[in-house]
This record gives sequence, structure tokens and C-alpha cells, in this order.
Amino acid sequence: MKPLVILAVFGMATLYSVQNSDAMSAANCKAMWNKADTNDDGVVVGTETWPYLMAMTDAEMEPVKTGIISRVEFMKACEDGAFRRMTM
Repeated sequence: MKPLVILAVFGMATLYSVQNSDAMSAANCKAMWNKADTNDDGVVVGTETWPYLMAMTDAEMEPVKTGIISRVEFMKACEDGAFRRMTM
């Protein structure tokens, strides 16, 4: 019985680490934000939004306002791994 418990715990720990590997660092997210907010107005809107909205939709996240991503929403989505497949 003990080997089964050990395997179960190991499996859950492995699953947890795989899920968390999607997360991005705050520094990487800040750099990505600086690139996304091309006109430095504090929101990603219009043509700036397209790749980020697609990534957020794929990650089942939606901004509060349609077509506008605030810095807070962007950073949360980024740190949660929504943009992990995007290159900087």
C-alpha cells in the first residue's frame, strides 16, 4: 500500500509542477506588456489587442471590456500563462 501512496503523491506533485510551468515571471510579463502597449497609453486596444485577445480566449480568460485589455488584466493573464506560447 505504501508504494501506491508514494506514487499517487509523486503523480500529483508532477501534475502541479507541469501546470505551474505555464506561468511566466513578472519581469517577462512586464517586458511583454511594454511591447504590447505600443502607444504607452496604459491599455492594449484596437490593433494592439489581436494576438493577446486570441491567447486569452484560448486560455478561457476574457477582459472586462470588450476589445480593451487593461494592464492589470494583461499582467494577470500573462502570469497565469495565457501568453506562454507567444514570443517576445
